[in-house]
Amino acid sequence: MNNVITEKSHKQHSQLMTLVLDTATKMSDSNIVRQYSNAEENIIEIEGRKLLPWNDTCLSHGLPGLCILFGELDNMFPNDEWDVVGHSLMVEIQKRIEEQPIISSSTFSGWAGIGFAARALSRNGTRYQKFIKEVNQIIVEQVKMKLDYITQQNELSSTGAVMNDYDAIEGLSGIGRYLLFYSDEPNIRDIVHEIQKYLIGLTKEIFIDGHQVPGWFISNSNQFLDADKEENPIGNFNCGLSHGIPGPMAFLSLSMIAGLEIDGQKEAINKIGDWLIEKVIDDNSIIYFPTHVSWEAEITGEKIKSPNRDAWCYGTPGVARALYLAGKALNNKAYINISQQGISSIFKRSESERDLTSQTFCHGLSGLLHITEIMNNEFQDKDLFLECEKLKETIINGYNESSPFGFQDIEYIGSKAKYMNKAGMLDGTTGILLSLLFYKNKKSYTDWDSLFLLN
Repeated sequence: MNNVITEKSHKQHSQLMTLVLDTATKMSDSNIVRQYSNAEENIIEIEGRKLLPWNDTCLSHGLPGLCILFGELDNMFPNDEWDVVGHSLMVEIQKRIEEQPIISSSTFSGWAGIGFAARALSRNGTRYQKFIKEVNQIIVEQVKMKLDYITQQNELSSTGAVMNDYDAIEGLSGIGRYLLFYSDEPNIRDIVHEIQKYLIGLTKEIFIDGHQVPGWFISNSNQFLDADKEENPIGNFNCGLSHGIPGPMAFLSLSMIAGLEIDGQKEAINKIGDWLIEKVIDDNSIIYFPTHVSWEAEITGEKIKSPNRDAWCYGTPGVARALYLAGKALNNKAYINISQQGISSIFKRSESERDLTSQTFCHGLSGLLHITEIMNNEFQDKDLFLECEKLKETIINGYNESSPFGFQDIEYIGSKAKYMNKAGMLDGTTGILLSLLFYKNKKSYTDWDSLFLLN
């Protein structure tokens, strides 16, 4: 790193940029990042399973996320050697792949995330092209196998969908979004069409327990956690952009906007969009989207006011953005209008009702800031501009120089807050810094938010 140049850059930019550059410099040493990330206090145990705080090859909490951050900074400051830092991490990623082959094609823990990291550092496609081509070929082959497996499972069972098959984090909606960047290549365009067919198939009605319900039903056996299984003896319908049906709707909409449309696509987007709007909770014209719809609520049509989260992963921000994209793809002004009402409603509720505990992207303030910002690029609402400014200030006020990565993630284990030092994209400092950079630049150089099915 050219420290002299970096120091000059610090003096030329605002408090926000100083914070971003100082923190990114701290995170440019992968050994330090690994050391702090793997500390005992960062380990969470859920239902007897320990969640790893760091994995070198995972975009969610590993080196690929850092590569995207350094790719963004390299585009902003091409003479400051952020590309050199990023390249050293790409070399590390390749070594890890050789040591332990990657079996997932997913965005946040597999090949699609690694491909995106290389793309972010490629200086507009002038670097890493051989590597990206190899990664893309692996993804195509793995997706073919995944689709074959899903087809076989569906023939054996009619218990509804599996979230990891279709979702943004591990599933085909997220992988498909990455592949859209290369859909001018015939073999990739063909596999994107196969993904579209599968996701359209999710919208077909299925019979469960004597009732006809949407095919994106998640059975009891397909719930993530034992606690979810206990709460949903038959099953439920997931409404989060991270793991629920808004993800497939967002991908089908984005692929349509990109010019990739197949039979049944419009109808599938419409079916999901209409269903989500049916489920909206309206509290004196302040609306919000539920995180889940129970089996009983779907069958009876009853709407139950429930705790809400205003985040990317679950709640109104993510769903509103997905509906906006659907409205754009279908030229459906009703979808766009309710997406705008949803975003505006967030700020008519108290901060405590948002259920955001930290500055992170997945389920924190940075995700809310970024989605509000990109939505308001379209709406140009003065009140939303002010809310974005407030969110930005709140995020910056949470910065602590003594923390290894400047910010901390906060998780609640029961009623007790657990503070953790995380550098990753989903629930760590990388996602926060990228959101702050977008706030400053009003654009992304690396299209990083496409990873979250937002663009």
